[in-house]
Amino acid sequence: MYQDPKEAQTVQELFSYGFSSSIAGQKQQQQQQEFFHEITQTVFLNKTMLEYPFGVSIGSINQKWTHTGINRLNWFPRVRLEQAPSQFYALPSNVALIPFHSLAAFNPGHLVWDDFLPLYTLLQIFQLDDHDVEPMYIRYQLPGEGVWAGCDWKKDRAEECQAMLDKFGPLMVRNPAGIPIRTQNNPLLTLHEQTRRSNLVCAEHGLAGLGSLSDHGVRKGHGWEQRDYGETHNHGRGGQLWRFRNYMIENLGLPVHKVPTTPLKIIFSLESSKTRSLTMDSEIQALKEANLGDDVLIESYKMKKYSLREQVEMVGQAAIYVTACGGGAVTASFLPNGASLILFYGEDGGIENNKRTGKPARLDWDYFNNMAYTRVHWLGRRDKGYGIGIQLFVELVRHELELIRTEITKQEPV
Repeated sequence: MYQDPKEAQTVQELFSYGFSSSIAGQKQQQQQQEFFHEITQTVFLNKTMLEYPFGVSIGSINQKWTHTGINRLNWFPRVRLEQAPSQFYALPSNVALIPFHSLAAFNPGHLVWDDFLPLYTLLQIFQLDDHDVEPMYIRYQLPGEGVWAGCDWKKDRAEECQAMLDKFGPLMVRNPAGIPIRTQNNPLLTLHEQTRRSNLVCAEHGLAGLGSLSDHGVRKGHGWEQRDYGETHNHGRGGQLWRFRNYMIENLGLPVHKVPTTPLKIIFSLESSKTRSLTMDSEIQALKEANLGDDVLIESYKMKKYSLREQVEMVGQAAIYVTACGGGAVTASFLPNGASLILFYGEDGGIENNKRTGKPARLDWDYFNNMAYTRVHWLGRRDKGYGIGIQLFVELVRHELELIRTEITKQEPV
């Protein structure tokens, strides 16, 4: 950022302003003045480049990075106190430039909930989430080695992240042609060096800061450890999650079904996780034998075999969606209003310090339980294979179908 001299003077006066006449306030004022004096000596007088000692988190936070690793995400634009250049390239005025550090884009759940959700929230905070604004995202790579389990941790992870960003990226851009998600090594300009007149690209809108905007915030994980259930981060966020869902569907150019369509589809997501693979043959067969009604269709898919557009289109019309919790369940985000979500979880799948705890692992419980446009049910996998478990599953589905039929009838014109 090229800072105007008048703005620099205003900042200096703000830093030197005392907020209290108490002894503590005077001490704080003195510290502020000393701090600002140090900055002015190194920046304003010498006209050098500055990285501010405060800023925002350039990406969502993984608690396993520890304090040292998390601090690496502290980011602020470099500030130059010198005359702004007269030559530069300018993005269209409707484009918002947004750098972000990806938490773990190789996993679709992390990508949508830890990258895309906070990015959308950022756009919404600054009222740039309308149809006229086209975001341009740049995947920010931390200096030096990548953080544990991140996109730049290993070479193959970087390739996996890019593949997932390419596949899911259309969810976050309105331009049908799409503005790709770039990395720092993939420059915005493709001009030959001899014709390039500047290395600078100017944007009218620039946004950054994802830290506390992800679905799990800054103090907990997704549900592997017991401490993850000590607090909720998404309370009161139901309306926003609904708008986030519609924003992504509209970006794909698909119709936004507000309620389940008829015939009522019960969709099973098979093998949605490598480690929590479920075929759900018994559940599917039991529903087929249960005589649920002529208006019901039972379908099953291995979602990873279908394109992003196909997955969103299928789930966007479902009445009931059955899947195992985990990153593969991210497609449940596209369920219509009033639909039902049935999540199977490992009753003894908890892990802490890389050791199994024998406790439940209701992964991403905070997001799903606050996804207020659906009714969410959690079923332990320990019940699978037992007659009473299958029967309860059938009765749950039957009950949900009755509720959905009632709601659809209310929506129909008289």
